Amino acid sequence: MKRSNAWCVALGALMALCLAAPVAAAARDDDKTVNEKILDILLEKGDISPQRYEELREEALAEKEAASLPQVASSPLSGWKVYWNNGTRIEREDGKVKVKFGGRVHYDTAASSVTRGLQRMFPGSEGTGNDFRRARLFMSGAFGDHGIFKVQYDFSGQDADFRDVYAGLQKIPYLGTVRVGSFYEPQSIEMTTSSKYITFLERSLPVLAFTAERNSGIGFHNQLHDGRMTFHAGVFRNVDDSGEDFDNQGGYNAGFRITGVPVFRDEGEKVVHTGFWYSHQFRDNEMLRYDPDAESNTVGSLLNMPMIKIDGIDLIGGELAVICGPFFFQGETIHSFVNGSGSNSSNRWFYGTSVQAGAFLTGERKKYDQKLGVIGRTKVLEPFSLEKGQWGALEVAGRWSMLSLNDGSVRGGNLNNYTLGLNWYLYSNLRLMLNYVLAHRNGVGQAHIAQSRVSLDF
Repeated sequence: MKRSNAWCVALGALMALCLAAPVAAAARDDDKTVNEKILDILLEKGDISPQRYEELREEALAEKEAASLPQVASSPLSGWKVYWNNGTRIEREDGKVKVKFGGRVHYDTAASSVTRGLQRMFPGSEGTGNDFRRARLFMSGAFGDHGIFKVQYDFSGQDADFRDVYAGLQKIPYLGTVRVGSFYEPQSIEMTTSSKYITFLERSLPVLAFTAERNSGIGFHNQLHDGRMTFHAGVFRNVDDSGEDFDNQGGYNAGFRITGVPVFRDEGEKVVHTGFWYSHQFRDNEMLRYDPDAESNTVGSLLNMPMIKIDGIDLIGGELAVICGPFFFQGETIHSFVNGSGSNSSNRWFYGTSVQAGAFLTGERKKYDQKLGVIGRTKVLEPFSLEKGQWGALEVAGRWSMLSLNDGSVRGGNLNNYTLGLNWYLYSNLRLMLNYVLAHRNGVGQAHIAQSRVSLDF
């Protein structure tokens, strides 16, 4: 009886193995990848040799094993692209987020010599010096369908000051771009052109004297007629370099700027720009003195306008710029109509004009920014390279500017500046600048200023 039971068990086990074998084979077949099954078919048909079959089968098994391992988390930059375009840029592939990081460094040296009359009136105007005119870092970007922002600080002068800090919206019907924060008021093509792209080390006398540069407020700008016109407007409060003013003495400014481009041909090879701007500065028994530098950050002012009490200012400016291949011309006139206050209630009129012209000896041209109505970055045709025998771009330019701060009993002086400039662009974002300035103060004397700059932006 026991022997019969043993045979029964053995027979049952054998039958189970026979039945399980096809099932296991089927299971193994089901576990095979598509590549393995294709290899089996090719082997059965004799289309590949057994040796080649084994080689390809091992590769298929390796891929199968790799796929079965736990997956490592994807890179944090997956779905993003990072690239350099005169600054580091990061963009999400769907275009909904764009960020740019960068900055600029302007390192200046200067030497000045003045005649005896100016030396007596301005004792500190003669000598030599050097400084970091600008040392800035910024981050800007766009997000979503409309959001924009920019944060920029200047670290020259041993502290950090605001230089553009705002948030806003773009692509808004009729208004275009709306910003709230600290940024340029809509005044003057030379002032609103970035210091990275201006032709000379410093802006001209009337621009330095009258324009408000950056202030805190709200503004908008938009393009009209396919970029042939721009319109800028805003309301601002006078603040210090930290963006603060809580003493109720800062005053408010409201203004606009309109530009038109009657000629724009050959993708910017030929451009004629015209512009007009107006700003009313609301003041209430406040003190005013125009005290611009003599187009040199190290020499200081060569004018001595006294403080006057005012109730308001009306600023009017006109612009003209022409680009014709490598040649360019730019001119501005600015007039300040001052409403007197108190015992000095007489209205005053101060004004200034500047004209500049030049050419690229190597064939480059100024770039016109239709979106903002300003001058943009020059593209160097043959960037500096010793291996290729390329030396970059060379630009020569001249400028005359004048400023009159004389009217009635206010005798601030008349100043005429004559400037020669030479710019060597090694790359589009690196240039060496050399200026000679002859500053002539009517009836007082002259100043001779030689100054240079290493200008880098990134």
